[in-house]
Amino acid sequence: MFRKLTGLTMAVAMAMLAALTILPLSAQAAKEDHRTIAGMVQYYVTCFNKRDVAGILDLYAPDARISESGLFSKKWLSVEEYAPKLRDKLANYDQRRAFIVDWDIEELDVNGDSADLSIEVRAKQGPFSARKRGDFELAKSAEGWKIIVDES
Repeated sequence: MFRKLTGLTMAVAMAMLAALTILPLSAQAAKEDHRTIAGMVQYYVTCFNKRDVAGILDLYAPDARISESGLFSKKWLSVEEYAPKLRDKLANYDQRRAFIVDWDIEELDVNGDSADLSIEVRAKQGPFSARKRGDFELAKSAEGWKIIVDES
């Protein structure tokens, strides 16, 4: 019933055992990353609705790039350049009484310490509502997941 394992057979058996051990761990890590990133999105929405500029900016890596699209151009801003524009944008939303009422992760592709994230939010202003899509690149560091590119 038992047969002697050759060196090659033993190596294959050990590789399979290692794979079976690592797969559940990596699947668990991926689930944890997905939960953490979903928590980031919820935190962003909470900060947006509270008009918490500092809370939103805390989600960005120090060297993040934020896209500012004009009618015929696209400009990249640093976090420092984006901060006053975000303040103005949130003040404008506050005056109009606009709030995010719902959000969904449309796409999340985690690859080790980087991730591509696409979300859709539904905002409400009085009787009107609108949907907006946001695309982000994230990086995982010792501080956790941070936005490194914001193309929303």
